[in-house]
Amino acid sequence: MASWTSPPSANIHADFLRREDPGLATVYGKPHQLDPAGLRFAAVLRDTIDHLLNGEITERYD
Repeated sequence: MASWTSPPSANIHADFLRREDPGLATVYGKPHQLDPAGLRFAAVLRDTIDHLLNGEITERYD
């Protein structure tokens, strides 16, 4: 089972599922192991949103 623990504000149901499913806990913990502060994930998410909202790329201007 992964050693990552969720912050107190995390979803209680998700905590239960991770305790019940060791595989889920491993998969859930890997991104936190690779990017503990979440900076890489935040950058990718921001770039994705910017790309989706860019009218020149998507040709959607409204």
